Amino acid sequence: MALDTVSHLTHKGVRLARITIVNFYGNIVLDTVVKPFARLDPHQSFNTGIMPADFELAPSYSKIALLVSSFSCNSFRCAGS
Repeated sequence: MALDTVSHLTHKGVRLARITIVNFYGNIVLDTVVKPFARLDPHQSFNTGIMPADFELAPSYSKIALLVSSFSCNSFRCAGS
């Protein structure tokens, strides 16, 4: 599996905004935005393509962290390995 993230600048620093996980065949296992803990910098939407409205129904970081931690550590390969 492979994991990719997008960060978004908030008023409390950079935070996780989106996480995508695909399997060996490129099929999407997880693709979701993550509700930030802090107010977003409105200028970041231009860079990330993620709009404030996208976060309204998004799961919290703690829910996503729990879900991602349920995957086996051996399921992911580091770049270059």
